[in-house]
Amino acid sequence: MTLFTLLIVMALERISVKSKRFHITTLANQYFAFLNKKRIVKNNNSIVVAVLVAGVPAAIAFALVILLPGLFVFALYLFALWVCLGCPVTRQTYKRYLQAADRGDFEACSLYSESFGNKGGALSEVGKQLVLVNYRQYASVIIFFVLLGLPGMVFYSIAKEWHFSSLSTGGGDSASTDNAQPSKAKRLLNILDFIPARITAFGFLLVGHFSSGLGKWLETALSIKIDAYDLLASVAKASEAIPSNDKPYLNEALQMVNLVKRNIVFLLMTISVMTLVGLVA
Repeated sequence: MTLFTLLIVMALERISVKSKRFHITTLANQYFAFLNKKRIVKNNNSIVVAVLVAGVPAAIAFALVILLPGLFVFALYLFALWVCLGCPVTRQTYKRYLQAADRGDFEACSLYSESFGNKGGALSEVGKQLVLVNYRQYASVIIFFVLLGLPGMVFYSIAKEWHFSSLSTGGGDSASTDNAQPSKAKRLLNILDFIPARITAFGFLLVGHFSSGLGKWLETALSIKIDAYDLLASVAKASEAIPSNDKPYLNEALQMVNLVKRNIVFLLMTISVMTLVGLVA
């Protein structure tokens, strides 16, 4: 069921445009607003509160999987994965960034890059930020879905949104922003990211330049202090050669996105093999 669900949802992502109201960021913010309105939550910057806030929807998902008939569970898997995977806002902003880069409008590029989390708008950081965006919206969600099922995916997605909500950055697509501001709530996200980020980074080696990226992966993957952004950015940069041309900001963005796309395909192929040998249900 896991692989079949993933393939259906990934196909839907390619051929349809998802409404923003059906994305995890919107639904999670409505959930957080309800908790704040009822004064159920008083401290946004607490790891215990973050666990409880993410744990309740995960527990409900677990109960539904246990209690509902098989066909309804399959429908629930499809809907939940569709909600948690990807983001229509980021996709549209990225397309506008590419159009601006193609015509050489670097000021517009900077503004568009801020919309998908590139704090400060430095164009030299766009490629690395796009790697993180893909990880947050695709790779990490898929890995949690495969390893821990629907409850695990829901827990991670809510915890991720709770962290970005607690930063109070305001507006935009919170799922694509990785603010460096320290917080207790971010500790939970760092713990949850530890294994998925390293799996994703290792995939960059296999679909990119293995010999070039291996040293950087070994250097960063064994560190417990490095966060997902620095790990993924450094390994991706080392694993993908960026040829120079007259449109460097367009070229780097395209190269990094191509790398993460190849990694997602590799991840799906790995899940297919694991399904065939019985490691994934």
